[in-house]
Amino acid sequence: MRNNMLKFIGILFLLFIGNGILHAYAQGSEEATFSSLGQYRRIHSRYYSGNVIAGSLIMTVNGTDYESFCINLFKTISIGDELVVNGPLSEDVMEQVDWCSVNFIINTFASNYTDASQQADEAAAIQAAIWYFVTEPYGDYDGSGEYQFMTDPTNTVPYDAYRNGPAIRNRAFEMINSVPRDVDGNCTFKFPERVELSPDVSIECGENLTATVYDQIGDPMEGVDVTFDNSTGKLNITEGTTDENGLISAELTDLTFGTNSTVWAYATGDYGTLLFDPNQDKQTISTITLIPRSISDSSIVICTEDPSIDIEKYISSDDNTWLDADEEPGLKIFEDHDVYYKFVVTNTGNVPLENIVLTDSNYTLNECEVLDPLPINGVFECVIGPYTAELGKRTNTATVTGDYEQTTYSDSDPANYHGLPTYTKGGTVFFDKDQDSEQDPGENGFPEVTLFLCLECPIEEAAPCPTVAITMTDSNGYYEFNELPARTYIVSIPRDTDNPDDFNEELYEVYRDKVNYNELLNRSCIFFELTSDETDNNFPFILDAVGGTIDVLDFTEYLVNYVTVVILPVLAIILLLKIKDLQ
Repeated sequence: MRNNMLKFIGILFLLFIGNGILHAYAQGSEEATFSSLGQYRRIHSRYYSGNVIAGSLIMTVNGTDYESFCINLFKTISIGDELVVNGPLSEDVMEQVDWCSVNFIINTFASNYTDASQQADEAAAIQAAIWYFVTEPYGDYDGSGEYQFMTDPTNTVPYDAYRNGPAIRNRAFEMINSVPRDVDGNCTFKFPERVELSPDVSIECGENLTATVYDQIGDPMEGVDVTFDNSTGKLNITEGTTDENGLISAELTDLTFGTNSTVWAYATGDYGTLLFDPNQDKQTISTITLIPRSISDSSIVICTEDPSIDIEKYISSDDNTWLDADEEPGLKIFEDHDVYYKFVVTNTGNVPLENIVLTDSNYTLNECEVLDPLPINGVFECVIGPYTAELGKRTNTATVTGDYEQTTYSDSDPANYHGLPTYTKGGTVFFDKDQDSEQDPGENGFPEVTLFLCLECPIEEAAPCPTVAITMTDSNGYYEFNELPARTYIVSIPRDTDNPDDFNEELYEVYRDKVNYNELLNRSCIFFELTSDETDNNFPFILDAVGGTIDVLDFTEYLVNYVTVVILPVLAIILLLKIKDLQ
């Protein structure tokens, strides 16, 4: 020791936060006293032209000893000197320091040298490595003045970090070279920089508080130990570790009305806290474990009466799937279909409520069983219906009220539905004997013909037809699709089906009017826009050219009609021609 002063490293005022040094202010001012030396060696400093102490110092804060290392090479400190816990960055040169690398040395090596026979040498090497990084802004050794530690030549003895040989200097460079870096040479070590506790202020007597720890680039950091502390009330946890999102939560309970509580969350672990001299006369020190609340945030929880009640009104068409239809149009439902309502009432305040009353703008709720009084977080629900949906837009509103100390609190919630009209689509599949596409007397319908109601049926493409419904013609050849909302549809008759008992394969298409034929799909299709009931979408057919099984009477009528309309006129013409020839 020279001039009864200990000479240590340091450049400026920094704060080791989480895994490293951070530029920040402490939330409160505490004093730290340099009480003794820890593990150290005397090594050579070319700047001082002699030996200096390199190793750990013991700093005492509120009766607790913290092992520490020097940050400032060019200032001194003596046992008994007092420093302030935490401080701001105050010189521009500090912005040039590779603090990521310094933090890596502190976190990786300063808390892990346990071999008693090597502790002093390891502590000296750690100090030398820290000096190397924090003095880097001064540049390489040029023969005089302040310079980067350990950039001086080693061809003359003694040199920086020399102690009976190069062992301490070599070990320091092993540490320096172990710093993780990306392809551009930048240090990639992550360390916590700040803690945020939310909400900042709460008027809930029982509250979940969430702490988020951020690293030096502002990203949430996983795996940081956090301690919670509070002035009044009860915390469900006092310690924990941040998750993959950098979060950890604690719940505060057991507060009484009219009281407040302050909750703190602070990072802990093998990270450093800055100890500095506001007058900048003494050495700057960093502990190797965080001093409580040196990296912290706080919230205030105010416990006051906060009565409130909530109602949610839901709507359903099946008493199973519920929709919170606050806004129009709400639930879309067909006219005359069933509609149900569900009411869910919750005491969302922090006091019990009484005289609970549930009402609705459209319906009586006598069948609803109300929970009265309604305790804190108490919930009850009620389902009514079914009712018949009416045409058009409909809104009805539920309201709940509850009393606390002669004051009434209430909430309302609407439910909406849009009743949609439905239509019937029908027609006849008939035997078009005269092929005029009109169903004339004696042109009977085909029974057991399968028809599809589709949303699409392209004329020239073999695309699938999205099917809405399937039906069959009755004994008179009549088909019908019911309860259809207004839109574009296609009724189609496939030539081939999976049903061996239907009559589809026996039909032969007649190309008339609105009936289109899709050859690829082998379907006859009628396209239409449904806006009202329609029962005249008829399909004219004749028998398959190959022959089919149809009612004998129908087939006989067909032959008679064919003979009458075609064969007899031809025979009459031939007979007339013969008579003329005989004349």
